[in-house]
Amino acid sequence: MFSSLRLCVVLAVVAFGTQLNNVQAVAPAPAPGTVLESDAAAAQAYPISTQEALPLTDSTTLPVTCNMTLIGLPASSTPAVSAAGRRLQAATNTSRGLQTADIHCVGSYNVTIVGGPALESFVSGWTGKQRVHFSGTGQAVSSFVQRSSLLLAGVNYNLDNALPQGTIYLDGVSILFENSYFANLIEYGDGSIIFQDSTVAFQNATFVNNTQSTAGAIFANNTVLSIDNSVFTNNYGFQSGAIQLLGSDSMMYINGTTFLNNTGSQGGAVYMINATSLAVEQSSFVNNTALTGGGIYMSRVTDTYIYDTLFYSNNVTQEGGAIYSANCSGDLIDNDFVSNFATSGGGIWQTLSANYVVFNNRFEGNNATTGSGGYELTNSTVQFSLNQFTINKGQEGAGLYLGDSTGNIDSCYFDNNTANAYAGAVFMDTDFGNITNCVFDSNSAGQIGGAIYGQRGQGNIASSTFSGNSARYGNSVYWNAWNGLINKNNVLAAADLLDDAGTGNTNGIQGTDSR
Repeated sequence: MFSSLRLCVVLAVVAFGTQLNNVQAVAPAPAPGTVLESDAAAAQAYPISTQEALPLTDSTTLPVTCNMTLIGLPASSTPAVSAAGRRLQAATNTSRGLQTADIHCVGSYNVTIVGGPALESFVSGWTGKQRVHFSGTGQAVSSFVQRSSLLLAGVNYNLDNALPQGTIYLDGVSILFENSYFANLIEYGDGSIIFQDSTVAFQNATFVNNTQSTAGAIFANNTVLSIDNSVFTNNYGFQSGAIQLLGSDSMMYINGTTFLNNTGSQGGAVYMINATSLAVEQSSFVNNTALTGGGIYMSRVTDTYIYDTLFYSNNVTQEGGAIYSANCSGDLIDNDFVSNFATSGGGIWQTLSANYVVFNNRFEGNNATTGSGGYELTNSTVQFSLNQFTINKGQEGAGLYLGDSTGNIDSCYFDNNTANAYAGAVFMDTDFGNITNCVFDSNSAGQIGGAIYGQRGQGNIASSTFSGNSARYGNSVYWNAWNGLINKNNVLAAADLLDDAGTGNTNGIQGTDSR
């Protein structure tokens, strides 16, 4: 799926345990990548080559390399989420401007860095003691010192008073940022750093305590963006907390990166819309907050691939505690969704998605007040295999909710999920869906279907085990106008199965019970 996605960067693969060191002070996060089968079995069940899916290429084609340190004056208050108008309440009594600006760049062709007025004091009247520094070779550096004009080795600087204060803007560039640091940039622009029609890579970058009107850290349009081994902490955006990427030519790859305590209205950490592709690998999204999409908000993204990533304790007031997804296709593989919260879709809220594969993920301890605690899916086609749903809580379909969708559930495990009303484990209001080789243990519903509630559709349950499930009606399975087959190879007591007439495991079930 992602073999065509090639970013011109070196992506150093970093052990995920290193990333967890960044979140130890918040809460003891569980180990990512919990598997339900051996690696060999998983590979056989889902034969996708990770190396084909991930965009690994050489950074030598990026002609300019920079490291930057931009530190603004800190705010005296913190922005907060406001449900009214789907916006953030801005920080008050902020002190705008810069206290430090260090820029080191080397390159082989001319790139223009455009900066806001707060940078002017650092670049004008150069005396050799200002806090903007340059590195390079040859005539570029010496001519800069002599003429007091900012000309780096292949990099020019232009002041733009129309830009917010310390903001930096780059258009049509190919550039690599190494070991860069951006902090306390409170400018209320589109982003702390803005890209247009560019190819950009960040390695070992840190964005902390930045506040902007759109995206707290990075805003990009029609840009190929790679982020490797970086940290985004306590950033605030009135739309997306850390990163916003849009445009039909946009692609983003995130590897080994931590998003911690970021806040936005759509996408506590990442917002991506009308774009070509998004790939996330071995990263962590922890304690991010939004109205929708606590970790990631993605809409109309052609290809998405999220692998071996932790979503922990993200919180939204509406849909998608960890991920909000609309009109996307792609794969979710080997991820952990733990202790996320939403009104609907405590782990994931997804709609209008086609050809989605959800493989070998863990959904544990997620909560929702009105919908599904684990995964809420509507108007979509999705295949679920080797997933684990444990201790999720919601109103209906505490583990998994399939509404007006088509999807098969194979070799999944549902344990100790609790619904206030319907379907402790799985709510199926689907056009078609089969359940095979699954285990349902100790799930409960306050009203109907301790494990499964099936409504207005068709599908079969085969080779599955039910034990210790409970509900007021239908301890394990409740059929309501469902056309399906309960196969004899299920481990299921007759008393645990009710049809819509409440008559037990009888001919009142549409289809047949072939036990």
